[in-house]
Amino acid sequence: MKSLAEALAAPIYELIPEFADQPKVSRIYNDLRFHPNKQPYKEHMWISFGVKENPADIFVAIDKDGWTAGCGIEGIKKEHLHNWRRNLIDNNTIWRSQLEELESNHKIHYLFGDKYKKPIFPDIPESVFELVQAKKVWLFLDVRRKFNSAPEKDFFRAICQLMHLYLFMVVAPSAIQPELSNLSQKFPTLALK
Repeated sequence: MKSLAEALAAPIYELIPEFADQPKVSRIYNDLRFHPNKQPYKEHMWISFGVKENPADIFVAIDKDGWTAGCGIEGIKKEHLHNWRRNLIDNNTIWRSQLEELESNHKIHYLFGDKYKKPIFPDIPESVFELVQAKKVWLFLDVRRKFNSAPEKDFFRAICQLMHLYLFMVVAPSAIQPELSNLSQKFPTLALK
């Protein structure tokens, strides 16, 4: 996993120039101090790429059932997710078109943390209400059983497919349209296929 993280670091830097940190590699926890011979309570591993001072990251994960890629956002305070929420509200049409294009080839799964009970904005479109109200959100692609080519190539391809969604998590609402356009121009091969 460490070698895979190192192989992915340079291409990820091309996609996310702000990413200058080391990728974070998880480990499988198996604490046998109190329960010998028990299964690990966490059977997956992941590599995440994030930017300091930003509540979002993009990641790849693997477990006994296969592999996937995703992006997620979480923050201790409500303000930490402000840009993400405003992007979903103010640029809802763009969000839905990006999501629909990606979902034409992949199923997107959502994992939510706690949610605010009262609407935190008065103008939340119904299509993103659940996303806006969540305190933590992870979006990830279907789990795939096999790699089509080398793992680093398949992982990178999956990350590229998620970049448009990831930008909604990290870019200010006033800059989302230029950033999406810039991503498509800079990397025309980032087709969502």
